[in-house]
Amino acid sequence: MSRPPKPRRPTRRGRKRIIPLDPLAIEIFEDAEREFVKKFGRAPGPNDPVFFDPDEDTPQPIPVQKMHAVMLITMIRAKVDHALIYAYIRTGGLIVTKASFKKLPPQDQGVWNQAMEEYEEKFGNR
Repeated sequence: MSRPPKPRRPTRRGRKRIIPLDPLAIEIFEDAEREFVKKFGRAPGPNDPVFFDPDEDTPQPIPVQKMHAVMLITMIRAKVDHALIYAYIRTGGLIVTKASFKKLPPQDQGVWNQAMEEYEEKFGNR
């Protein structure tokens, strides 16, 4: 059984970093490519956004505000804990799990903790 390639650290000389993807991530990127071809009638090029604004006639990145709105709707429909939705809004879009929290820079950990504490103060325990 072969192992996925080890990620390479980017260098200042412009080397690309290889990141192994799990099957779900691969499926997401393949779906995005199919949607791109369906919308624009061609395969995406190297300068096209992977995730594009479906309301535009040419490939454009999704505007940040639109992306946040879609994320909020998705979180509400998925019945994500209200404290997490609140923290997502207050932190400007951080999505944090127990595992990912440890990997956040200390400043982001502080911002996340502050948002969660603020939620508890305003609305009580989760």
